[in-house]
Formats: sequence, C-alpha cells, structure tokens
Amino acid sequence: MRRKWLIRWSAAWLALGLLSHSPALAEDGPVSIDPRPATDALGRSLPMPGEVPESRPGRFFGMFYFLWHDNRGGRNPAGDGPFDVSRILARDLDAREHPGSPLWGPIGRYHYWAEPLHGYYLSTDPWLIRRHARLLSDAGVDTLIFDATNAQSYPDVSTKLCEVFRDVRAAGGRTPRVAFMVNTKAGPTAGSTATSTSRASSATSGSPGKAGR
Repeated sequence: MRRKWLIRWSAAWLALGLLSHSPALAEDGPVSIDPRPATDALGRSLPMPGEVPESRPGRFFGMFYFLWHDNRGGRNPAGDGPFDVSRILARDLDAREHPGSPLWGPIGRYHYWAEPLHGYYLSTDPWLIRRHARLLSDAGVDTLIFDATNAQSYPDVSTKLCEVFRDVRAAGGRTPRVAFMVNTKAGPTAGSTATSTSRASSATSGSPGKAGR
C-alpha cells in the first residue's frame, strides 16, 4: 500500500515538474503584491496591509484551480443560468430537506453555490482566463494546481488556459505556473497530461525578462 501511494504521489509531482519547472523562473525577482479589499455577502472582509505579517522569503504559494466551469447544461429557477444553490433556496428554502425537489438538477450535474463575479462563465473564455491570471498574479500565487485525481485532466480547458498564459507572458505579463495533481491511473494520467499540454508548455516555462514568478 505504501509503495502504491508513493508511486501515485511521485507521478503527481512529476507532472508538476514537467509543467512548471524552468531555470528562468528561479531568476525572477520578487513580485509586488497588489492588495485588493473585498467583503463578502456575510460581511467578512479580507485583512489589509498592516493587519497581517510581511511576506516571508522562500515561501511558495500554490492553490487549487478547478477546470470544471464548462457545463452548458441546466437551468436555474430564474431561467438565466445553470443550477444555482443560492437561487434554488431563495425560491424554496425547504428544498434543502427534499433532494427530490424539481428545483434541483440531476445527480451528477454541477450546481453553483452562487453566481460568480463575472457571471456563469466557461473556463475556456480567453478574457476570463486573462482576468484570473492578473488577479492571481497580483495576489502572489506562484502555481495553480489542477485536480486530475479522477483521471480526468480536462484537456480542452487546460490547453486553452496554457495557450492564453503563454500569450500573456509573451506580451510581458505575469501568470502563475501550473501543475496537475493525479491519483487514479496516476502514471497514464500524468503522461497524457504532459502530452496534451506540450504545445502550450512555454506558457509555464516563460522566457528571460518576460516571465513572472
């Protein structure tokens, strides 16, 4: 069992190395993080500079970035987007106790918990990808981690994202690097992932004077 998990995690980090390592990136200087105030619907606000410790050198910031926003199916009660939990409960609060309510979508169909800031977007939208690249880079995110643990790597989405990241970097902008986390069929998934993104690999390797962190 231990050997099996070691193989899986080795494959996962092999994918990370294939897609995110580059000597040029190690030479990049520190990035100035642009603070962005925000308050959510519950009144919880992000801390501002001076309320948190200074950034510590040698730290690496990775976060999960999901590629699943590509489902064109489903209609919410308002009829202007996919299934949305917040709108379903606004229509009928008791639906949370009744999984058979017609307001819910079929089992296995994606449900948003609320409408995103930029609407019910598709993950392949170039404008949205550029917007995320800017916001995530400004936040100091070094690497995006894609969940491919169920042997699904969403190649159409991940390849489009890498292509857009490549263009951003070619124009002198900054983007995070990318990595895939694998588990089921770890070896084959890591191999197919590396192959499907090879044409856009320069998006994550960068070039001297151009690449961000």
